[in-house]
Amino acid sequence: LRKEPPVRILLYHGVSPYPASDLDVLSTLFEKQMDHLVKKYQTVPLREALERIQHSQKAKRPGVVLRSTSSSDYYGIASVATLPRNDVIARMPEADEAIPNSRSDLTNNTVAITFDDGYRNNYQVAFPILQKKKIPAAIFLLSGTEGAERKADHLKAYSGLEGDLLSWDEIRKMASCRIDFGSHGVRHVPLSGLDGEKSAFEFQASKERIERKIQRPVRFFSYPYVAALDFGERDKELAREYGYEAAFSALYG
Repeated sequence: LRKEPPVRILLYHGVSPYPASDLDVLSTLFEKQMDHLVKKYQTVPLREALERIQHSQKAKRPGVVLRSTSSSDYYGIASVATLPRNDVIARMPEADEAIPNSRSDLTNNTVAITFDDGYRNNYQVAFPILQKKKIPAAIFLLSGTEGAERKADHLKAYSGLEGDLLSWDEIRKMASCRIDFGSHGVRHVPLSGLDGEKSAFEFQASKERIERKIQRPVRFFSYPYVAALDFGERDKELAREYGYEAAFSALYG
């Protein structure tokens, strides 16, 4: 029998009372999901979740569970690992529905909350809910370039809209309140389609800019588009080279 995983890392994008695309979770549903997590799980900062994964690997236990059930769904962490996350956008549980494999024993039911892209509604809508329930989270930011308007223009491919991204003032406020920040690159582009120099720029420039803006280390990276074809071994090596401790995907087993 397969053992219960000690850590689940959940992936969100936007949270809104008026969802503009499939990437947005309805705010009332998001709050119900957070209530469920508080009741059934230990919600921890992402860095603590990774420490638990490392410990589980030393004990030869599975680290992170995906949605499917094959034994190939488990990915360990060694130096910079590619860690998959449960994509809660694709399948959002009802308020009274347990996340798969839920147990009352909180020792092995650890959850970390993450967001990709860094939309402004993370601050306006999700952040007050997280604060009220004392839930930590991590947000992977698109850093943009100096002087560029903070918009997520890659959303045009999904909804025809441009998503407003967090301002640096909003990011700094959140950073002082149990919200950690990682990098999602400079732009939202599949790294596998870039040459080595341009891919390196996404890792290095984004990390340096975010660290400069918030005066805190950026330890983690989330691959844009997060699918298997969107990054490769070269990009894992670049993540190591530029000082990231872990990099995240949303691969399915």
